[in-house]
Amino acid sequence: MINAPFIIGYLLVATIMLWYLVKSEGHILNRVSAIAIIVGYGVVLVYLIPALMGWPILTKNMPDKTQIATYIVKEPRDGNRGFIYFWTILEEQDPRSYKVDYSRELHKKLIEAGKRRGKGSRLVVDNVGKGKGKNKSKGNQDNSGDSINFKIIHPRATVRK
Repeated sequence: MINAPFIIGYLLVATIMLWYLVKSEGHILNRVSAIAIIVGYGVVLVYLIPALMGWPILTKNMPDKTQIATYIVKEPRDGNRGFIYFWTILEEQDPRSYKVDYSRELHKKLIEAGKRRGKGSRLVVDNVGKGKGKNKSKGNQDNSGDSINFKIIHPRATVRK
């Protein structure tokens, strides 16, 4: 899951620092707190690397007014969980990749939106009517297909901020 150079690099730096802390003289509370910080940093690094490497962010909801450039649906098969992958663009920011647990309702919404999507039209996340407009990719909602709504935007229309 995580690339070997990140693991080897962290283990090398952590080993040198921990060895230095164990051999150095100083108050025991300072050394124990430094060890806890090094171990805590390792745990944070494990969860931070996927976001830094551009891997999809597993979420239950996406930021409001996000334009969906494309999506891929991987339906559940042979006991494996299914996912829906989104490649999105938010205002002037770089594209982001999101991964949402598969739900039949969300898949149906995407099929419907794809049928209505005309030449040059854009597909945009529209959660304002559901009270989720201020959510910024840290979804606390249930993972049903109702957690994400879409709107088709005419090619000449602009997305309001």
